Amino acid sequence: MVLFVVGDNCASNCAIPTKLGLPLLGCASHHLNSAVQAYRSSYEPELDQVNTLMVQLRHANNSAELAKFTGLRPIKRNVTRWLPTREMAGRYLRIRGDIRNEEAVEDFVLFASLIES
Repeated sequence: MVLFVVGDNCASNCAIPTKLGLPLLGCASHHLNSAVQAYRSSYEPELDQVNTLMVQLRHANNSAELAKFTGLRPIKRNVTRWLPTREMAGRYLRIRGDIRNEEAVEDFVLFASLIES
């Protein structure tokens, strides 16, 4: 006897238990991801600004200049996964002092510094 179906929230996985009249127990990792996405949504403007700065820092000239001050490379975020967003924010915190040495991204740095206040 089947009591429930376990799966993610894709359309086919939701339709099958509905047709069978069984409850769908969502995948724990999908529940965790949904919770992290909900929590992170209030920080989206700041995360977008840090990502914009990181994208600018990855351009060839800016990257070469940053390499003079640190061996760490900027990391862009991947909006479909939350771990790269965490890694991007962590990398920003580690290289923010070195970023201030780059005139080419000064406008982005000034805006990003508002995040820290």
